[in-house]
Amino acid sequence: MVLELFFLVLVALFDAHVQSEITVNVYTNNFQSKEAIIPSIESLKSVIPNKTYRVEISNQTIARLPSGVLEGATISELKLKHDQLKDIEPGALQGAHINAILLDHNEIETVKKGVFNNRSIWKLHLSNNQISTIEDDAFDTLDVSFLQLNNNNLENIRAGIFHNTKVSTLDLSNNKIQKIEVNALTQITSLFNVQLSNNLIKDLGGIFSKLFTVTNLNLGNNKIEVIEPNSFAGSRLFTLHLQDNNIKELKTNSFNGLSLNFLNLSNNHISSIDSDAFADQPQISSIILSHNNIGNLESKFLKGINSQHASLFLDNNNIVNVEPGAFDDIVIGVLKLQENKIELIKRGVFNKKNFYSINLAKHKISKIEDRAFKDLVVDSLTLSKNLLSTLKKDAFLGAKISNVKLDNNQISNIENSTFHHINSLKRLDLSNNRIGDITNLFSYLDQLNDLNLDNNLIKVLNPNDFAGSEITTLSINNNQLVQIGKGVFNDLLFMSISLIDNLISKIEEGSFDDTDELLNLRLGSNKIGDFTPASLGTLNNEELELSLDDNGISNIAPNSFSQVTALSLKLQNNSLTAIKRDGFKSAEIGFISLSKNQISSVEENAFEDVKGLNLIDLSFNKLHVPVSSNSKHINLFVTPGADLSKYRSETLDNLAQASRGNRVEF
Repeated sequence: MVLELFFLVLVALFDAHVQSEITVNVYTNNFQSKEAIIPSIESLKSVIPNKTYRVEISNQTIARLPSGVLEGATISELKLKHDQLKDIEPGALQGAHINAILLDHNEIETVKKGVFNNRSIWKLHLSNNQISTIEDDAFDTLDVSFLQLNNNNLENIRAGIFHNTKVSTLDLSNNKIQKIEVNALTQITSLFNVQLSNNLIKDLGGIFSKLFTVTNLNLGNNKIEVIEPNSFAGSRLFTLHLQDNNIKELKTNSFNGLSLNFLNLSNNHISSIDSDAFADQPQISSIILSHNNIGNLESKFLKGINSQHASLFLDNNNIVNVEPGAFDDIVIGVLKLQENKIELIKRGVFNKKNFYSINLAKHKISKIEDRAFKDLVVDSLTLSKNLLSTLKKDAFLGAKISNVKLDNNQISNIENSTFHHINSLKRLDLSNNRIGDITNLFSYLDQLNDLNLDNNLIKVLNPNDFAGSEITTLSINNNQLVQIGKGVFNDLLFMSISLIDNLISKIEEGSFDDTDELLNLRLGSNKIGDFTPASLGTLNNEELELSLDDNGISNIAPNSFSQVTALSLKLQNNSLTAIKRDGFKSAEIGFISLSKNQISSVEENAFEDVKGLNLIDLSFNKLHVPVSSNSKHINLFVTPGADLSKYRSETLDNLAQASRGNRVEF
């Protein structure tokens, strides 16, 4: 028995000896450090040279910091993290000159008076400890820019804690704070930023009135239910966060006396708002009321917001009805109303208003009353993901809108002149609808630049469908087009035409004549089949990128590209088995991609007559003999002296990958 006790004592002494050794990293600058081993924390000062940049002790065992442990030391930053530190004795930092003290992720329970007093430092981090008590005057005569007490166990903030303290940013988030005594914060005359999110605060009382210096206050994710009038009276807040609380209503004078720029009230339970709840907020730029229980918007439901730069967020509520005049008494630039339950856009809601953008996406809107947007001036109007099936000709009459998004509806019928009644229309998105006929819809829209008709049911493009328009970008991907006829694209200013994933098997001769501005023509994933000289006609732009990939092309007839001038020609993923000499005769093309076909033979000098040819990609084919181009055994050939700067890096990267390590000649 005696021997066993003796053995246990020896083990305990040995463990104590091993645990008492502490590894210290001493930095002379931000990058260079020297490791030192000390027998105990009392010896810390012995390894710290004069004017040390940083002393760091991490993942060690330090039960306490004794009084005088750093006396006489000059350190820019003291960092003790994950050290199981529980106690800091008063006087532990006495006589030491330290600019930043970082004690995060320890086990400190009490902040004692006499530890941080009479100090002027840049930052003091005490986050992620177990602090439940801060003694009165613990921060007396402390001057600090950043004081972090977040992620602790604080429940009560007494007035005496910050007596005679100077703090710019105070972080008390992620505690268990239920009560803050009046004057606890107001007595900090230098306070600028207060973080109190993720606590248990329920009653505001007069805690946050007369915060003369605080401009940013975060009370998000607390238990606040009511904002009484004058709760923030006398304060000079610029930004106020009240999201994720239990607020049910906003009363008159809730924000009386404030001149806010940003107010976040999202994720509450707000169902009632007094019309002048935001009165006298001339500087407001954002009011976020997203994810609440707001129902109908009555006439003049809000007053006092008067800034063309302001944004009002009402998305993700229960708004079913917006009455005419709802926005008459406010001036805002951005209106976010998406993801509500509106079924009808009434005349008088948006008339004679000036916005930057209105978002009405993801409702149940099935009807727009005639002249519902008359005299509306807005840069962007979003009506995506609704239930619209018909667009009446007077729906947008008299509106001035640059960008209209009507994608992902059920639109199958659009009356003539519907879009001609929109002044200044530049971009129109009608993708993902059920449109079959576009006759007379887009001709003579002299300001429309960008038209998206992807994923519809369009079978025919008629001559003059785009006559007189200024469209430069046209996308009609994934429709049911069978052929392209002459007169559809001729003599217009198209720079990009995308007709991918249709059923096109025929292109009438001359369909793309006189399209000199065209830079991108995408005809991939169609059914073009064999290629003849009549397939494309004349295409003449040395910057043109022409895509004919995935079309089932099995044969290229002689002179098929004789009238084509292009930067690149993409014929990958077809059914070509041989490349004949005359297929590209007289063409002027910089890059030809023939990868992923079934090519097993290339005739002698098949590319000899191609003017300006720089790149040929024949990767992923069935070639077993050298391609005749200086008799080099390669899949990717780059002609000598070629200027590759004109090709996008994406093109070159794809080619390098496709070559699978085969030699690339320059």
